[in-house]
Amino acid sequence: MDDRKGLVIDPYCGSGTTLVAATLLGHDYIGIEISKEYADSAETRIINCENERKEALSEMVKHVVTKTFFERKENGEYTGRFRIQKNSQEKPIPLKLFEPKTQYMKRTAKKALVNKKAAPASD
Repeated sequence: MDDRKGLVIDPYCGSGTTLVAATLLGHDYIGIEISKEYADSAETRIINCENERKEALSEMVKHVVTKTFFERKENGEYTGRFRIQKNSQEKPIPLKLFEPKTQYMKRTAKKALVNKKAAPASD
């Protein structure tokens, strides 16, 4: 969300982390939880949310978005599983909808086999 006041809906609010964040950021919220224990915990955390402000602010400075996903994609700045690794001769395998994925499947199976061999044996 930007600086405008908004409504946060959390259908599985659990202990209320999202609701506490919404409160600290000045947004309204709706939390839904089936467990009475979790609902009570979330309510207590919301009442005492000022105790979490310092930690929330320290986390917020770590997560600043400078470019949107669209901007990164437009500039070829891919992240994630299918990006081209720097210093690699490897080229990504393009996947197209409704086409066989055999080339991808062979490569994935080969990587899984290598990873399995590299993994330590478990008891």
